Amino acid sequence: MFSKDIQTQVDKLLSRYPISQNALIPILLLAQKENEGWLNEECMQHVADICEVPLTHVEGVEMFYTMFCLKHPGKYHLQVCTCVLGCLAGGTELLQHTEKILDIDAGPTTEYGVFSH
Repeated sequence: MFSKDIQTQVDKLLSRYPISQNALIPILLLAQKENEGWLNEECMQHVADICEVPLTHVEGVEMFYTMFCLKHPGKYHLQVCTCVLGCLAGGTELLQHTEKILDIDAGPTTEYGVFSH
C-alpha cells in the first residue's frame, strides 16, 4: 500500500511507539501525503490495520482533526482558523475577505480544482 520510502517512515514511527495505536496521527499524515493529500477508505483501513485499531476509530480521529481531508484537495489548500482564538484575532474577517477576493466559498474544492478549504 505504501511506497518504500513511506513504509520506512512508518516502520521508524512504530519503533518509537510501544503501543502502535499511539502512532495513528503521524501515520495518517504519511498516508495522506502518499495519497495526493487526501484519505480514502482504503488508506484509512490500511492505517487501522497497521495501528491495530478499528476503522471507526481512525474515522473518528480523521473527523476530529481538520488537517485530514476526505476529498482530493485543490491545487492550493487554504486554511483560516475560525476557532474562538482565531475569531478574536480576526479569523472570520480574514475568511470573508479571502472568499470575496478569490470569489470562492469556504468548504469544498472549487469547480476546476484550484482551491480547497
